[in-house]
Amino acid sequence: MVKILGWSNTVLVAIMTLMYPLKKYSLASSGEKKRGKNGKVLEMYKKLRKAHPDIGYVIITIGLIHGYLAVGFLKWHSGVLVLNTIIMMALSVILGQRIKRMKSNWCVVHKLLSIALILFIINHIFR
Repeated sequence: MVKILGWSNTVLVAIMTLMYPLKKYSLASSGEKKRGKNGKVLEMYKKLRKAHPDIGYVIITIGLIHGYLAVGFLKWHSGVLVLNTIIMMALSVILGQRIKRMKSNWCVVHKLLSIALILFIINHIFR
């Protein structure tokens, strides 16, 4: 069960990470929507964008259950870095939309944390 939860979360994080490339691929450099094949990609992006917050909460919940089943509660291991990074990503969005000074920077923080998250996941899987 622990491995199923861990790999499920890894797949969900991979799907969430696809948002940025999907957005870039589906929009023209001028900012206009491309037609044809890219229009379908844009539809996928819009659906994923709508589900993004809910999937994030699912990832946090599965991460907590996975960690508890794997090592118990309050034990330091590489998964704690992964889970803390995901929580910081959620907080960057929540606080970024409410705190005036963060309104223009929360997206950059969220993207930088996603890079750290990928590195921590790789470390967690192969450690």
